[in-house]
Amino acid sequence: MNFGKNRVQYSDSFWRYLRYDNYDVYFDKEGRELADYVAKCVPMVIDDFKKILELTYPRRIIFVVCNSLEDFKQTNIGLGTAHVEHNIGGITQITDNKITVFFTGNHADLLYQIRKGVAELFINEYLFGAENYREIISNSALTEYPEWFVQGLIEYISGNWNGQIESRVIEGLKNGSYKKITKLYGDDAVYAGLALWKFVAELYGVSQIGNILYITGVIKEIELSFELMIGKTLMQLVHEMEEYYSDKLGISSENALVGESIPLPKRIAKQQPITFAIGPDSQEFCLATQKNGKISVWLKSIDKKRTKRIMKIGHEIGQIHDGTYPSIAWHPSGKMLSLFYETKGSVFLRMYIPETKEIMEREFRDFDKIMGFSYSSDGYKIVFTGVKRGQSNVYIYDVRTYSLTQITQSFSNDLQASFAQNDTKVVYASNRVSETDYVFDTIASTFDLYSVDIQSRISKKLTNTSLDNEIKPQEISEGEFVFLSDKIGVHSLYYVKTDSVIVAIDTAIHYAYFSDIQALTNGPEHILDFTLYDANKYVCVLTYTNKKYDFKKIPLEYLFAHKPEKEHQTHYKHLLDSMRMWQDSLVLNQTDTLERTSYIIDNTNLADSVIYFDSLAPLYKISHVYETNFYVNQVVNQVDFGFLNTGYQKFTGSDFYYMPRLNMSLKFGVIGLFEDYRLTGGVRFFGDFNSNELLFSFENLKKRWNKKIVFHRQTLLTYSDMYSYDIYKAFDNQVLAPYSYPFDEARSFRITPSFRVVNTVTLSTGRLSSLSAPDIHEYLGGLTLEYVFDNVLPQELNIYNGSRCKVFTEVFGQIQKTPIYLFTFGLDLRHYQKIHRNIIFATRTAYSYSYGTSPLLYYLGGVDNWINLSLQSSKFDKTKEYDRTVNWTYQALGANMRGFQQNVRNGPSFAIMNNEVRIPIVRYFANRPIKSDFISSFQIVGFFDVGGAWNGLYPNAKENAYNYSIIGDLTTSPVQVIIDEMRQIFVYGYGYGIRSRLFGYFLRLDWAYGKDDGVLQKQFYLSLSLDF
Repeated sequence: MNFGKNRVQYSDSFWRYLRYDNYDVYFDKEGRELADYVAKCVPMVIDDFKKILELTYPRRIIFVVCNSLEDFKQTNIGLGTAHVEHNIGGITQITDNKITVFFTGNHADLLYQIRKGVAELFINEYLFGAENYREIISNSALTEYPEWFVQGLIEYISGNWNGQIESRVIEGLKNGSYKKITKLYGDDAVYAGLALWKFVAELYGVSQIGNILYITGVIKEIELSFELMIGKTLMQLVHEMEEYYSDKLGISSENALVGESIPLPKRIAKQQPITFAIGPDSQEFCLATQKNGKISVWLKSIDKKRTKRIMKIGHEIGQIHDGTYPSIAWHPSGKMLSLFYETKGSVFLRMYIPETKEIMEREFRDFDKIMGFSYSSDGYKIVFTGVKRGQSNVYIYDVRTYSLTQITQSFSNDLQASFAQNDTKVVYASNRVSETDYVFDTIASTFDLYSVDIQSRISKKLTNTSLDNEIKPQEISEGEFVFLSDKIGVHSLYYVKTDSVIVAIDTAIHYAYFSDIQALTNGPEHILDFTLYDANKYVCVLTYTNKKYDFKKIPLEYLFAHKPEKEHQTHYKHLLDSMRMWQDSLVLNQTDTLERTSYIIDNTNLADSVIYFDSLAPLYKISHVYETNFYVNQVVNQVDFGFLNTGYQKFTGSDFYYMPRLNMSLKFGVIGLFEDYRLTGGVRFFGDFNSNELLFSFENLKKRWNKKIVFHRQTLLTYSDMYSYDIYKAFDNQVLAPYSYPFDEARSFRITPSFRVVNTVTLSTGRLSSLSAPDIHEYLGGLTLEYVFDNVLPQELNIYNGSRCKVFTEVFGQIQKTPIYLFTFGLDLRHYQKIHRNIIFATRTAYSYSYGTSPLLYYLGGVDNWINLSLQSSKFDKTKEYDRTVNWTYQALGANMRGFQQNVRNGPSFAIMNNEVRIPIVRYFANRPIKSDFISSFQIVGFFDVGGAWNGLYPNAKENAYNYSIIGDLTTSPVQVIIDEMRQIFVYGYGYGIRSRLFGYFLRLDWAYGKDDGVLQKQFYLSLSLDF
């Protein structure tokens, strides 16, 4: 059964590229400005990593720049094929030289994506190599590095350390989870690895990073690499790290936030908050969350337990979320909730009235992204940050006239806008270099707060701190604002009051503007977000403490009455500020105005906080149109007992299901740069030299409809039934043209027309009848319709979370003088439920029904890809009859039904339920890196299977041929005895098994006990396959 997720194309792309000496930058429509920015950043990033890792990347790097996350979701880059996780030899993705980045409205985030991508390429070069395909294949097939080692290092050398990450590291150190670093996964593993690599670099030197990577790439053992280069085990390093950070991280908890928490239901509390808003009546609480890429918007009554989900976007399939949408704001009347969100490649404004549940929507096609909006006091206008052509500026939208007015225009990032001073001004955060900021390609390294007059479009600075970031200003009264600042290392709440004094009078009055800044909080908590409510009397802050998100309601009056007397910086914020001041001193002397909390803005020099990209800018590059080219994507070389393409086999009258002996296959694939086109070819050779298989396919995924053409040829040696000694050779040629229409990333509709030609030749066995037997030529046409849902997230090898299902119907017919047709209907439902950490319960229900003038015969029993090493026993139960009065067209295996041989039951219909508990026992208990891939992937499994096969739509014991035993042949004897065995339709089996990967092959060993009509029988299985 092929499942798989989708990419959905809502618009056409037109790719162009800029070519440089060592890298190319590809961009889509209206993405030239972003491409130029990326092109200017790349040389600095590569030079930086060459010094850190002491390595030169040997291949040309390809940067693909998308205008937004929604545009990135529409590309096919990184989309795995449906059969990847079911290929028993493992499909090796060649170490890629492509880096895909997207614009979130903040150039700092775009630079971080560039650094992260380049870091991953450099690390992969150390661990796998980048030019020798054979080396890449062998290394990645047998080596799997933990998240804390690879992703943690990527985050460290990308320079991703901020207040939020520091607070998460503090949490991990306090609760002791880092002592079990090898058991962590997800964000916890990444933060633990980041902290460990940072510790190694600071205490033992940055040069040790490259040394450890090099040794790991050679010997494939992480812990031994640390011991060789540092002389200490991993656990010793973790212990040292905890002691090292104990007096360097965090702030005293004496000034911890005090307030009343808003309780949330458990299902919501476990999800990651994006943003929130409290209604003007202070009773309604709206919260947007995301979990594995699925976004939900919740409406909760603060004083009651009533919680309702009013909107959901996407599925839990692990997609990237940039944290910028949806944006939420209440209408000043409190009767309407508005939100901007992104879906289907576009931006929408949704207005929701809770009382009537009425919904109004409007699409904003001119913007790549809209974020951070608020209403005017009369509710007629909306101010927001809009992103287009790689620039984020402030706009005002009139909800009555649908008119749009641009307020700011700059290359820098103007974010988090809101109305102020009776709706005559707008306050926002920006990293512009001046109040006018008409200088392009130049942005400041930090964010300050600005106020812009709506009529004159003149911006004035509210803060000027070259060492700190001030974000999200909100007005509490005229000229007074609260905002977030990272001055002490974590985001804390601050207050600023603006005023002016007359400095000169001539023909006009000249003013000097100043701001007075005060800290309102100085605790250890990193404030992720906040909002004002109840006529600006209260503030609600969002923090992450003790492994959970917390919403605290605090009176502003209390914060003003308990303002901290002294600000305590975190250790790393102090180091960062010292480094910035040292760098600034190389440009010009530092002025003492930057150290004051009350200062004259007009006299402040801005040059010390500027990053100049234009000084490094090359001459204007002429872009080129991209033309499709291909490169190697996958190489699979494996030995097993299966087929390249599993489908229905031609029924030849044999009473057993043909399973191939030991064979070897080679599969080779190439894809286009953007993975819109895929070519795959494969060949399989069998040990008897009488059977072989050939496969070729071409995929076109560029448009909404995904198209594919497949040619499959299979030559099989098979036999007749038990009353004959004939041997046949079947030449099976099939052409399929699958079409797939994705509804979204998890759901799709598929239609597959097919044409099949089967030529069956009777081989000579010494009998005259075999010499005179004519060849049989069959021509069959078919049509398959499928609905597929798949939101499964792989956690580790053979361990999944989520659900998937397929519902299908098929029609086949022979193109002959006498029409012969076959109709099937079936489904396959699977669910994977987490029990604890990486222990899961997996269940599968499968059903299929066929009928027609020449239907399909299912043989129930056994497992897929079963290897029978014993010559004393058969995989097929020959004691069970099938209905010989039916003109069967195809045969197939109903598996998995453990505890029995194949053909324990048979018929045109079958149903199976499989249940397993999968325990990766070694990884579950191990507290150190596991050197052996075989031991690391070792799992124990307990299972219970139940299934049956029958004739007809529903089970009916009297109509099933396997109920009867036939003694004697009327062609040779005048007497034939038919015995009614009165067998039950359903059988069940249970048992235990082990799983592991050896030389890249996933091995399954099962000891099963089957119960058939009260008789217990034992069966051992050795097979090569994943999942069910």
